[in-house]
Amino acid sequence: MEIFDGPRISLSYAIPAELAGKIFPGSLVAVPLKSRLRVAVAVGLERGTFAGALRPVAATVGNQAPLGAAAIELARWTAFHYGNCVGDVLKLMVPRHLRKLPKGNGKAPAKGKAEVLQRELPLALI
Repeated sequence: MEIFDGPRISLSYAIPAELAGKIFPGSLVAVPLKSRLRVAVAVGLERGTFAGALRPVAATVGNQAPLGAAAIELARWTAFHYGNCVGDVLKLMVPRHLRKLPKGNGKAPAKGKAEVLQRELPLALI
C-alpha cells in the first residue's frame, strides 16, 4: 500500500475476509497508521508469509478503483526516473476529493469491523 500523507515507503496490510474480492491494484483503501486512518492505494496483492503480524485494511474507499495497472506502472517509472517515492506520484494521479476520508472517519475502527466508506462524488459533465 502507498499511503497518502504517510511514510515515504510501501507498507503491507492484511485484507480481511469481508473485503476479499473487493480490493484490487489501484483501489483506494483506508488503512490504520498509528491511531489514525489514512487513505492509501493498493499497488499489488500477494499471498505469502510475513515476519510478524500485518494490520488489516480498515475499509475500502468508494466503489471502484480510480487507477489501473498502467497508471501504477507509470507512477513507478516516474518515481524511479525523477527520484521520488511512488506514493507521492500516485497522490498526484488521484483526484483531490478522493484523497481524504469522509468527515468522522479519521479514527481506526474497532478490530474486525471492515466497512466501505462511501463518498458522494460531484456530477461531471463530459
